Amino acid sequence: MRLYHGTNVEIKQIDLAESRVGKDFGLGFYLTPDRQVAQRQAERKYEQYGVGVPTVYEYNFAENDLNALQVLRFSGYTLEWAKFVLENRKNRTHKQVHDYDIVIGPIADDVIGY
Repeated sequence: MRLYHGTNVEIKQIDLAESRVGKDFGLGFYLTPDRQVAQRQAERKYEQYGVGVPTVYEYNFAENDLNALQVLRFSGYTLEWAKFVLENRKNRTHKQVHDYDIVIGPIADDVIGY
C-alpha cells in the first residue's frame, strides 16, 4: 500500500509529538493514498505558513502491517464519522479521545473546503 504525506517542512522521521491538537482524527501523522491530494496539502501548508518548500513524502506499507493495530474505518461522510470528527476537533489537549492506532476515512477539509 502506497501512501503520501504533503507538507512544507523536511521530515527526517515521523514524530507524533509534532502533531497539532484539534485535527479531524486526533493527534497523528496524516496520510492519503492520493498523491495529488498530498501535493495540494503541501502547497496549502506552504501558502499558509510562507516558509519551506511544498514536498510530498511517499511511504510504502504491507497490508498485513495493519493486522496488529486497532483500526477504525469510515466508508464515507456518515453521522458516526461527523460525531467522531467533532469530538476530535473539540479536543484541545494532547490526550487522544479514542484508542485507535489508525483511522481511515475522509477528512472534513474535503467537505468544507479548508
